[in-house]
Amino acid sequence: TMTGGTVNGLVGGGCETATENYVSVEDGFVEQFAVGGLASKTATGNTVTMTGGSVYNGIYGGYGETGAASGNSVYLGGGTVSGISPYDPVTVDGFTLKEGGVYGGYSVSGATQDNSVTLYAAADVSDGLLADAGRVAEASGLGLDLALEQVPLSAAAAAWAELQSDRAAALAALAAGGDDYEIACAVAPEEASAFIEAARAVGVPVARVGVFRQGRGVAASFEGRPLAVDRLGYRHGAGDNDR
Repeated sequence: TMTGGTVNGLVGGGCETATENYVSVEDGFVEQFAVGGLASKTATGNTVTMTGGSVYNGIYGGYGETGAASGNSVYLGGGTVSGISPYDPVTVDGFTLKEGGVYGGYSVSGATQDNSVTLYAAADVSDGLLADAGRVAEASGLGLDLALEQVPLSAAAAAWAELQSDRAAALAALAAGGDDYEIACAVAPEEASAFIEAARAVGVPVARVGVFRQGRGVAASFEGRPLAVDRLGYRHGAGDNDR
């Protein structure tokens, strides 16, 4: 597990075969590759998890030079991965690795099967739910549709909203300000129900409030009706008039 500093490369385990090795990058800078399992023959069941920091060249869950790569995984929840080109190979310690790629499993001359790369995205919500969830969408190259009636309210916020003559406008105002929400995160649709159940099982309240979609921009609705939103939240350095 890497929590800071700088290293040339990060490998969970390697030999002729690499099985069930694990690498975690939480912070710091990896100058070359992060590889769960690096093998001259087969790589099976290796994992790389990245939640922060930076990897310059590329990430491989498992790498097999002449044998199969199967059941390897990469989980990306934060940080950055960069490189010169995803197509120009580089030789490191006798292994020919591609630059700038993210691969669940890779083999030069063997078979690949049941490897996966899973992307997750999340952000701390402190500048308004619309603004911060919108930043997650923008950083992911997506748009955001948010259903205001699905957004949970604290007791104080609910009491305030009840006093307003226009409930839709009141919910839009609440979604653009305050710190009632701690984290906005993206979860694959097929995993959403299980994610919500798991969070509630440990006492963490979670609500599904919208969807990330192809396109750009933040769109809000109230009970199925599109709603024009003038203010998404606070923008640092722009005063109180973020648009």
